[in-house]
Amino acid sequence: MNICFVIDNIFPSHGGVGKTTEQFIKLLSQKGHKITTISSIDSVNKKQFEEIKETKIYRLKGMKVPFTKGTYYQAIPSKSKVVKILKEEKIDIVVLVSYTVLGVKIEKICSKLNIPLALWVHFQPENITKQIHMDVEFIR
Repeated sequence: MNICFVIDNIFPSHGGVGKTTEQFIKLLSQKGHKITTISSIDSVNKKQFEEIKETKIYRLKGMKVPFTKGTYYQAIPSKSKVVKILKEEKIDIVVLVSYTVLGVKIEKICSKLNIPLALWVHFQPENITKQIHMDVEFIR
């Protein structure tokens, strides 16, 4: 099966969500699945494409998430680039790990291309609200 993981920050990851996703990618790859990852360019990963043992990684232009000291980046998706990746890699299913700007765009694209989408949300709201100094109950 050709599986595409969509996550803003991975290889290397900066938290539980990314580390967990990296482990799933490794395990699914070992089971013979072809894994593609769509992520963002950040301060560490400046290449638009790289291939490691477990996955091909397509990195989209990204911007720093405020108040995270450059640790986290948010991908800025290009519809045409995402469509090209999904078609070229013959993706059977997309696993959406983080529902951000990238996630919203990918969801719409998958709907139009009739590609099944699984939403896998694995984070605690306070991990985000603390980073942006808005850790208040109302926002959580």
